Amino acid sequence: MEENEELYFMRAYYLRGKIISDTIHLERKMDDYLASYFCNDVEKKKDLMQSLLSTKRIIFENKRLIFDYVVNKANPDWVKKYPKFKNTLIKIIEQRNIMAHYLLKTGEDAIIDMETKMDFINFRDNIEVESFDKKRQANLIRLIELCTVAIDELIS
Repeated sequence: MEENEELYFMRAYYLRGKIISDTIHLERKMDDYLASYFCNDVEKKKDLMQSLLSTKRIIFENKRLIFDYVVNKANPDWVKKYPKFKNTLIKIIEQRNIMAHYLLKTGEDAIIDMETKMDFINFRDNIEVESFDKKRQANLIRLIELCTVAIDELIS
């Protein structure tokens, strides 16, 4: 079982790392778009990124709201082209938060089921289990990639 445990943890580390890292990359692209909207000057754009946008001062959800406002105002054609972007981004943030903040289920049953799913546990008001089967994992990765490509279109 020890070898399977190690494999399970390696898969969990990879999945969590990929989701969190790719979401951070997506968020930085949003930062770049917002900074470019508010500043034409390269040095001021850099200052805006370093002092406000790319810091803990604005959480991802609030940044999403600002992004939504700006993109609707400045790029309505892009919004029409990507009508599901807003809801997709909300879903990504919610699932990323599960990966970042929920406890990985590590019981023997979780290790046995590792080929089909990975479970995360939340202990807030009661025990809540979020199950990420292979389809959900792949879908989340795909959604992050699609949003990243869409934002690339805005900033290029």
